[in-house]
Amino acid sequence: MTRPWIVRAAACLAAAVVTAGTVPFAAGTADAKTGKAPAAAHVQRKVAATPLGLTMDSMTPSTIPERGRVTVSGTVTNNSDDVWTDLQVYLFRSQTPITTRAGLAEAALSDPATDVGPRVATEGRFDEIGDLAPGESTSYTVSVSRSDLALSGEPGVYWIGTHVLGAVDGVRDGLAAGKARSFMPLMDEDAEGTDLAVVMPLRDRVKRAPNGSLIGLRAWQDAVSDEGRLGRIVQLASTAGSDLTWLVDPAVLEAIGSVAVDDPSFSTAPDGTGPEAGTPEEGSPSPSPSGSESPSTEPTEAADPDAEDEVAELSPEAITATEWLQRFRSESADDSMLALPYGDVDVAAITTNRLRPVLEESQRLSAETMAALGLTARSSVAPPRGFLPARALAALDATTTVLMTDRAFPTRSGTVVGRSNGTQVVLTDSAAASGGPGPTDRLDALAVRQRLLSESALHALTPERDTPLVVTLPSRFDPGDDWQSADFFGGLDVPWLTRVGVGEVVESGPASTTTQPPLYPASQRAAHVPLANQLAARELQDLGRVYAELLTDNDSIADQLAKAGTLATSYQVRGRTDAALTRARATAERVRHNLASVEVDGPAFVSMTNEIGPIGVTVENKLDDTVTVQLEAQTQSGDVEIEKPDPITLGPGQRAPVRMRARAASIGVHNVTLVATTTEGSMLGSRDQFTVRSSNIGTVIWVVMGAGAALLAVAIVVRLFRRVRAYRRDGAAS
Repeated sequence: MTRPWIVRAAACLAAAVVTAGTVPFAAGTADAKTGKAPAAAHVQRKVAATPLGLTMDSMTPSTIPERGRVTVSGTVTNNSDDVWTDLQVYLFRSQTPITTRAGLAEAALSDPATDVGPRVATEGRFDEIGDLAPGESTSYTVSVSRSDLALSGEPGVYWIGTHVLGAVDGVRDGLAAGKARSFMPLMDEDAEGTDLAVVMPLRDRVKRAPNGSLIGLRAWQDAVSDEGRLGRIVQLASTAGSDLTWLVDPAVLEAIGSVAVDDPSFSTAPDGTGPEAGTPEEGSPSPSPSGSESPSTEPTEAADPDAEDEVAELSPEAITATEWLQRFRSESADDSMLALPYGDVDVAAITTNRLRPVLEESQRLSAETMAALGLTARSSVAPPRGFLPARALAALDATTTVLMTDRAFPTRSGTVVGRSNGTQVVLTDSAAASGGPGPTDRLDALAVRQRLLSESALHALTPERDTPLVVTLPSRFDPGDDWQSADFFGGLDVPWLTRVGVGEVVESGPASTTTQPPLYPASQRAAHVPLANQLAARELQDLGRVYAELLTDNDSIADQLAKAGTLATSYQVRGRTDAALTRARATAERVRHNLASVEVDGPAFVSMTNEIGPIGVTVENKLDDTVTVQLEAQTQSGDVEIEKPDPITLGPGQRAPVRMRARAASIGVHNVTLVATTTEGSMLGSRDQFTVRSSNIGTVIWVVMGAGAALLAVAIVVRLFRRVRAYRRDGAAS
C-alpha cells in the first residue's frame, strides 16, 4: 500500500519550489488607479484531489473583527481507501493582507498546495474529530480569537482556511491531508464604504416537445423542490431584504408554470378571443355561407354526462411548483427585476444576421408574459458571458438595460456606460463573480459571499469607491445544500457596504458616453446560434399567426408557437443547437399538418353551358377545434372568374358543401386551383384542382331561336299582306 504521506510530501516539496514566504499575491499587475483584476480572473485552475475532503460551510463573522472570535464550521469526508485516525482540524491564515484587486484575482487562481500562512496551533484552538473510515463524513468547528490570529492589522483581504491532519496505520506526518481556503476582509471601523448590487439570474435551458410539453419534466419538478436549485434560490432570496436584483427569463417561469399544471401541451381550446356571436354550438351545424346549403355533420360519440363532474387532481409536484411561483412573486415584490427577451435568445447572433424581428418578438413576448404573471420588470439584455458586438448594441433602444462584463470595455471607468443611441450599459464585475479559491468549490455559497466581500473591501479602499460594483451571479448559480449555514446575505450586511438595486445604478446615469465598439472575442462569435435556428424561430412565428387566424376561438396559439421558436435561438442551446433545431422543425411540421387538416374537395370536371354557372365544392374540418375558413379559386387566365364565397365556420369534424359562382368570358377549357385560406388570406396547405369547360351553347340556341321567331313573324306578315291584297282584288272584280 502506498503511504499517503509520501504523495503529500512530494506535493508540498513541489509547491515550495513554486513559492516562498507566507504571503505571495499581495500585489499583481493591475490598473494603477483602480487596482482592477486582470482579464483572466474568470479562469479557474483545476485542483488535485486530496485524501480527505474539507469544506467550509459557515464563517462567523464574515469580516475580521476588531475583537472577539472567528468561527469556521464545515465537514470532513474521507475520500481515500484508508482509515484515518486521530483527526484534527486547524485554522490557518495569512498575517499580512492582499491590498489590490489584481492581487486578489491572482490569489484566487493560485495552486491550493501553495503555502499562504501558518496554522493556529495553540492548544484548544483546533477541533479533534476522531477517526474516519473510507467514505465517512463528520462535521467540525474551529473557533479562534482575534488576538490568536496575530495579524498585521493593515486593512485589506487576508487568507483564511482550514487544514485537517491525521494518521494512517498509526503514522502521522504533520502534513495537511485536506484543505479548504477562502478570503476574509479587514476594514477599519471608520472606513469609507461603497455600494454593491447583486444580480440573481433565473435562467436555464427550457426544452419543449413538438406538442408543447416540457422535456425533462422530472428535472424541473426536482429543481423547484425545497432541495432543488430553484427552490434553494427562492429560499435564499427570502433572506436578501429588498436590495436584490432579479434577472429573469420568462420562459423559465412559464416552464415552472407548466409543472404547476402537470405539464400540458399546446392549447388550442377557446381562450376568450373568439367572436361574441356566430360560433356554432356543439352538435349543431355552423352558419352557412350565402348561397350554400346547410353543412352536414358527421356522427360523433355521445358526450359523457359525468365528464363535467370530473376534476383533475394535481400531483404533489404540481402543488410544489405552484407554491414556488407564489413564493417567488412574494419574495420579488419589492426587488428590482430585469426581464430578458423570452427564451433568453442569442441577441448577438440574431442581430448579426439582421433578424431583428425575431428579437423584437421575443421582447414583446417577454413583456406580455411578465405582465400576465403580475410582475413588473425592466426590459434587459444580458448575455451569459457578458459580451455583445457593436451591431447588437446599436439594435437596442434606450428602454433596454444592458448588462455586460467589464472585460468588454477594459479602458472605461465607471459602472454605467452610455451609448449614442441612448442605451445604457451596466458593466458587471467579472472578478467578483468568479468565486473563491480552490480546492473549495469556487461557486459554493460561502465562497461566493467571501469573494464579494473581499472585492468590495478592496474597491472601497480605492478612489473609485463612489462607483458601485455590480455583480451578476453565475447563470445556473446553486446555493448548495448548506446555503443556510453560509448566511449569504446576512454576511454582506457590514457597516462599510451598502447593497443597492441595478435600477438605482441605472438611474444614477452614465459616468461617460462612448462610441467605442466593445470587445467581442472570436470564441463568442464562433459560438453563435446558427442562422438555421433563427430561421426556424421565424417560421414558427409565421405559422403561429396563420394557426391563430384559422382557429375561431383561439388567438393565443400564435404566442405559444412563437415562444417555442425562441427556445431554438436561446443562449442556453449554444453547443447543442442541432437538437434545438430538430425540435423546432418538428414543431413546425406538426403545425403544418394541422393546417392542412382543413381540406377542400372540388369536382373533377365542370361544364358550363352558360356564361354564368355554379360550382359545388366541399370543405371538411378534421381538427378537434372550430375553424373559420375562406375559399379562393385561382385561374391561369382572366377568361374565367370565380367569385369568393363568404367565410365558413366549421365545428370539430364537420364538413359543408359550398356553392361558388363562376363567370366565363370565352369558350374553352380552363384549369382552376381551389385553395383553403384563413380570412386574412394565409394559405392553409389544402388545395384541389379541376377543369372548367365553357361552351356558351345556351347563347347559340337562343340566337337561333330568336332568328327563327323573326323569320316566322316576317312570313306571317307577308302571308297576311298577300291575303288582304287578294281579298281586295277579288272584291273589286265582283
